[in-house]
Amino acid sequence: MEMGYLFWEAKGNAAQQRLSRTMIGHWTNFARKGDPTGAGLPTWPKFSEGARVQRFAPDRVGPIDPQAQSKCSLWRQLGV
Repeated sequence: MEMGYLFWEAKGNAAQQRLSRTMIGHWTNFARKGDPTGAGLPTWPKFSEGARVQRFAPDRVGPIDPQAQSKCSLWRQLGV
């Protein structure tokens, strides 16, 4: 689902276009310098034990608690 957002700017509404630019910025920074965070982009903290997962959605970009959000037993098994 994210490929359209990453390899060309989304043709959707304004929120989808902003999300596309944000995702492209994060991926480009990660490829270039190994750190997805950059000027004008939401912070993407380094992964660590108990770290949050980065969520990309038109209405919100930022870390979430996957266990609380999804209630998926997979996250509990992984200890995230």
